[in-house]
Amino acid sequence: MYIPPFLFIIIGLESDTNHVMEVERCLGIEAARTTIIDQIKKTMGAHGMGIDDRHTMLLADCMTYKVCVCVFSCVCDLHVFCV
Repeated sequence: MYIPPFLFIIIGLESDTNHVMEVERCLGIEAARTTIIDQIKKTMGAHGMGIDDRHTMLLADCMTYKVCVCVFSCVCDLHVFCV
């Protein structure tokens, strides 16, 4: 089947993003939590670090327990973003 070059097809099961706020706005807090878990695993795996899944899930739960995404900065400040 010929697909013109200006026509883009997005396959949802093969799509990936690292924009947690956009995922939370479009798909909900559970999808944002899953995105956080995936990003932590990818980042730590790229540096050769292994983290137990329960710890990763605990961090994602702490970041999403208010039905908002809480972000921790490098200076240990807590920022809460509600969309």
